[in-house]
Amino acid sequence: MLSDLNWTIIIILLFGQIVLYSYVLYSYNSSKSIRKSINLALSALIAIISVTFAIHIFMANIIFPAAHAEPRPYIEMITREGRMYKNENPVAVVVILGRHANAMAIPEGAYLTIQRYLERAVYGGYVGVVIADGMPTTTNLVDTNFFIENARNTIYLENIVASRVGSLMEKIRDTNIRAQSPEVDLLAAIREAQNILQSPSIAHIGDRHIVIISTGISTTGDLNFLNLDFNETLPRVDSIVDTYLSMGLLPSLSGIDVTFIGFDDGMAVAAYPQQSTTVHRRFISDLWYSLIWASGACSVIFENSAGWNTPNIWSDDNLDIEFPFVSVVPLFENRPVFAHQNPTVEHGISNVSLGFASNTAAFLNEYAAMQIIAPFGNVLEEFFQVFPSERIWIVGTTAMTIPNSNDDDHIDLSFSRAERVKEALIASGYNIPVDNLLTIGLGTQFPWRVDEFADGLFNSVAAQTNRAVWLLSEHADSEMFNALKKADNNDELFPTASLRFRMLLDEPPPSENHTYVVNIRFANAVFTGWVIRYTDIPDGTGTMWFDNGDVYTGEWVNGEITGFGTMQYSNEDIYVGFWLDGQRHGQGVYTWSDGRTYEGEYRYSQRYGLGVFTGWIDMDNGWSGTFKGQSINNSFEGYGVFLFDNGDEFSGEFRNSRRWTGTHFFNDGRTALIVDGRAISN
Repeated sequence: MLSDLNWTIIIILLFGQIVLYSYVLYSYNSSKSIRKSINLALSALIAIISVTFAIHIFMANIIFPAAHAEPRPYIEMITREGRMYKNENPVAVVVILGRHANAMAIPEGAYLTIQRYLERAVYGGYVGVVIADGMPTTTNLVDTNFFIENARNTIYLENIVASRVGSLMEKIRDTNIRAQSPEVDLLAAIREAQNILQSPSIAHIGDRHIVIISTGISTTGDLNFLNLDFNETLPRVDSIVDTYLSMGLLPSLSGIDVTFIGFDDGMAVAAYPQQSTTVHRRFISDLWYSLIWASGACSVIFENSAGWNTPNIWSDDNLDIEFPFVSVVPLFENRPVFAHQNPTVEHGISNVSLGFASNTAAFLNEYAAMQIIAPFGNVLEEFFQVFPSERIWIVGTTAMTIPNSNDDDHIDLSFSRAERVKEALIASGYNIPVDNLLTIGLGTQFPWRVDEFADGLFNSVAAQTNRAVWLLSEHADSEMFNALKKADNNDELFPTASLRFRMLLDEPPPSENHTYVVNIRFANAVFTGWVIRYTDIPDGTGTMWFDNGDVYTGEWVNGEITGFGTMQYSNEDIYVGFWLDGQRHGQGVYTWSDGRTYEGEYRYSQRYGLGVFTGWIDMDNGWSGTFKGQSINNSFEGYGVFLFDNGDEFSGEFRNSRRWTGTHFFNDGRTALIVDGRAISN
């Protein structure tokens, strides 16, 4: 909008133009040539002034509208000295951005608060950014020449301030400027900001500020919340402050004002799985308020901002959107609780809170993970004291990152993580019966999965929920365990997971010296099943996938196929029966891919003893049928009956799979005696 002064000048110039042109036209024919020249010159001069002023108005109100805004306080602090405008009260600002995992993305209101500080600092002052991660460092957004005082008029001054603020805000809003190292050390970030503001290059700036956007939950360094005791009550703030003062661990913030931007109690909102109640946020804000005051700051201000609703994601899948890992601090109000006399246990422990390294069952922070798991150990100890015969299933699940993918690649990973949690529970120091803990990995197929692609796009929050290890009691009142059994009955689990589930459901571990493994390499094959602990030798039940394509599912003894089991051969033959040291031994049924079957006794993989062979074909004599009788080393030997496909029947002694001595009954009623393999009568 044009000001009243601008409109007045434009009207005066237009009126002057009209009057002058009227006079020139009236006197043109009667005036002398010299007067004509003067009048024309005056007219041209006024025209030039009008055009120049119009261009000025256009530039000030259209091209650079900010320059025509009402004067702002930060502009009023800048005065003219000679030909340049100088900032008599420059401001130095260091912004500490807590753009890391387990925190919410910074909302628009917080950015507007930052912008107010930048408006006072970009002309003759200083702006720096420190990222609050595990190793805080300064992020140089611009060079020192960016803040040079080079404006010669107020229009250029206001425009250059607006341009610089816009440029810096664009860089600060860039989410690529974020945590680069795991964990959060906010105290070190404040020290880094202090060093910047007290450096010689900024010594001439008297008005210095630190602006902090952070949850305040520090997970490494001198002030590590993982080392604070949240078991029963909140730690004492005054005790922490006195300790850090006596140890000389606090920064020196003399001459510096500190502002926290957050929500409710002034701290930024924590994101799943780091949960914090109002009580926790108040404790955190009180702690930092006291620490900053004890560090000698001029002032400590907490400013609230709404809109904290988009979590910064860390996952174990190495997604492009993820942030470096940050440990979860277990706060006492979030501890699991055992409801006495209730046999139902349904707890989920997020993989994000446990901090598994990508594609492994190793914890990124062993100490932090054990702090998360220990309260569950306490719950299980109380549970088994009341229900000693119940069993607890430790179930590993993961997220689907590709829509409608049905591969079972993550079953072994989810199982390994369930096993790791089991080991951690046992190591937590609580009295938990090992034999009552069963582990299984379900991968991405499980009944309580939250759809990661419900809206067609990948939902990282749903994925975080699905990446977990669950503790479930198999009691009849457990809804989740009942859902798991129903999913298995409906063939909704991956086959490998279903096999493992049915084994554990019906059969306890062979002994406490056994453990269950998934897809380990054994000799010339891959094995899933029970092994002798610490040896990976199959012992119990399990499935072996041989490199040649054969697949065996059944019993094992000390690394050998021994007991009952099923072998599916690569040529599509199938044997179901008993084994000894890897050979068919005892009763069994062998089915050839062409439909022939043998049901009977085996000895060292040879048909040996009584049995029934259906579909026998004698290639030499051209007859086929069913044999019932004695076999030795895959040959019909001794007494037996052969039922020919054409209706004939032979009853008697066999040798080397040939009729030897007996009677042959023809389908037309005739008979023949067979002696020494030859017919002697018809």
